[in-house]
Amino acid sequence: MSRFFFYAALCCAVLLSLPATGAAEPRDVKLEKYGEDLAPEINAGLAHLFQVLNDPAVKLDEAKVAPLAQYVLDCDEDPRAYEPDERTGQGIVYKTDLRQPMEKVIRYLYDPNIPNYVMVPSVLRVSGWYPDSEIFDLREGVWSRLDSDEPFMVRGREFEECTPDSFAGAYYRYDLKRMIVVFPYNGRRVLFSVSEQDGKSAPGKKGAIIDDSQWRYFYSGIEGIDKGLMSWMDTYMYGSSSIQAFADLPDGGTRNVLFKWLDAGWSGINVVRRTHIFEGSMRFSEAFQRVMEAESLPDSETLAGFVRDVHEMPETRMDSLMAEYAVNFEKACADHEKMDGGDFEDIISNGTYTEVLDREARIGILVLEKLKSALGMETLVDMGKTPSAADAQDEGEGSEPVAVLPEVVPEG
Repeated sequence: MSRFFFYAALCCAVLLSLPATGAAEPRDVKLEKYGEDLAPEINAGLAHLFQVLNDPAVKLDEAKVAPLAQYVLDCDEDPRAYEPDERTGQGIVYKTDLRQPMEKVIRYLYDPNIPNYVMVPSVLRVSGWYPDSEIFDLREGVWSRLDSDEPFMVRGREFEECTPDSFAGAYYRYDLKRMIVVFPYNGRRVLFSVSEQDGKSAPGKKGAIIDDSQWRYFYSGIEGIDKGLMSWMDTYMYGSSSIQAFADLPDGGTRNVLFKWLDAGWSGINVVRRTHIFEGSMRFSEAFQRVMEAESLPDSETLAGFVRDVHEMPETRMDSLMAEYAVNFEKACADHEKMDGGDFEDIISNGTYTEVLDREARIGILVLEKLKSALGMETLVDMGKTPSAADAQDEGEGSEPVAVLPEVVPEG
């Protein structure tokens, strides 16, 4: 083994042995290094959906997908012991049952006017559909097709920037190909959302989880990872794949089974373990469930209005709110070990955090603060005075579409 690869392997071992930081509470993510195999027909169904995603010339074969749909309907027990065939690295299976009807879940999750970061704020900082996505061509949303007698499919491309991970403090920006398939099966409503990363991500940047329970995170804008002697490393998400399956439950709720794969690291080396993917899936599912099951969750049209209002906010108003946010964010970080000294403290000192936040990041923060206010959570800025879209137009500000090409396109 060359000196370089010996050093890289040592760094991998050190990185993966470090405890997760910043989690709201201890998480049970104990998994075997290699899980039990899923049945061959289940793996075949997963592989077929990715084939259809990546090659529009491949037609959906209902016979290949049917065993996968049946598996989702039968998945009453915790499936964490199982592992799908490798794709972009190893994979996991994660299940959540939501106490909300399927139409409502799909309406919130796949309305293009409600970016996914609003629904899963623990794992996404910003997100959106590219304007050439087919989802914008639908007169009615995907949820209106759930009672179709035949499969229905829509494709698109998205951009996402994730929140800092809990084992390296890094966050990444990347593109995704996504395909949504409504799949009626044996009188039950099933939907598959299939995504795969399109090229490697932009280099990872240093961040920190300030309070996961409050969806509060720090973004430095500095490339690298927050791990001492290894902070200089350029890390990437080389690939990620997922299939989310939703199905009606007899009690009126919704089952969500997630199949997830991830390949990330440096110098082409994948340092991701199944436990890391599972922990991220827990963060995703817990936040999504918390939002979806909140009694005070606004209806989807109102929630889309929150997003629109912030996008159309006058710049002077946005600057004022972000100045308030920066001061209160610094106070909220006062006792956080990651923010005590060094570059992180310098970035937020004296209310200067806004200097590393572009417009897209500011919009994401203010939309999230508006959501948290509606849910009765602690906020760092008073969004109750946010002007409506009509008020913004009265002040002479031009409107901006909610789902647009991102300001910064990642390299690679």
